[in-house]
Amino acid sequence: MRTLLFIVCLLLPTAASAATISFDPQDSQVGTDGSFTVGIDASADDQVNTFDLKIGVPSFLTPVDVSDGNSVIVLWVDAPHFDAETHTLSFSGIVPNGFSGKDGRLLTVTFTAQSGTHQLGAFRLLPGSLAYMGEGIAVPLTAPPLQLPFVRGKTNIKNPLPDEDAPVAFVPTIVRDTSLAGGKRTLIFSTTDKESGIDHYEVRESWLPFATKQFGWHTATSPYVLADQWGVRTIFVRAVDKSGNAYTVAVPPERNALVVVVLPLYVLLAVLVYGYVKWSTKRVSSRARSL
Repeated sequence: MRTLLFIVCLLLPTAASAATISFDPQDSQVGTDGSFTVGIDASADDQVNTFDLKIGVPSFLTPVDVSDGNSVIVLWVDAPHFDAETHTLSFSGIVPNGFSGKDGRLLTVTFTAQSGTHQLGAFRLLPGSLAYMGEGIAVPLTAPPLQLPFVRGKTNIKNPLPDEDAPVAFVPTIVRDTSLAGGKRTLIFSTTDKESGIDHYEVRESWLPFATKQFGWHTATSPYVLADQWGVRTIFVRAVDKSGNAYTVAVPPERNALVVVVLPLYVLLAVLVYGYVKWSTKRVSSRARSL
């Protein structure tokens, strides 16, 4: 994973920088009733292209949702995941054009608290966390820990604004690369959602040039190996955010199905008919001679 990040950084612009990771809780105290959100933000002097972070989570909190809504990270090398044994949240992501400024959102994490807990917990950046500029140059990281007291009986009140916008428009790409599925036709896709974040993607391969709303869709991740290796079907990709809003894009077929599939079938049928007629004629002539 680190090797991949280093290689990517070699291709990105270079600048001198330092970065700070900060935590933005919805309240200064955590209650037992309802969910509780904490934003993970980054501030940087100059362009930072890659974040590879490990966050220590208080033992009385359990993440139930992770949103990349409004995230400055565009490409996830290692999607956010939580280790329940060590209570560590880890993720690696890339900002292709770099990020600089204050309080750029990386993630928003929703937690629930364990009932009956009475203690003070801290969010902290763990050793091994890294940030990079272009050409694999490490960026110094600092992160003041966030102390969160736990208050039994307190209700965590959250009033999020409704997300009524679809994910950002995107253009899937079909590639043939020997490093991906042995060179088979593979679909690459990615987008972001600026409010609730991307929940999942769906793919549909169809002979029809339009997408139906319900049938033929199945959940997929990028890269996705296409069932249609001939390139005669229309490929539909749908990004769905955590509020249920969706954006659908169509990738037209690379080849004309009439030429690639239907025409050869007609030719084959014509050859079979011709062969049958010739065989029948020969058979009738043979019977006539025998009489």
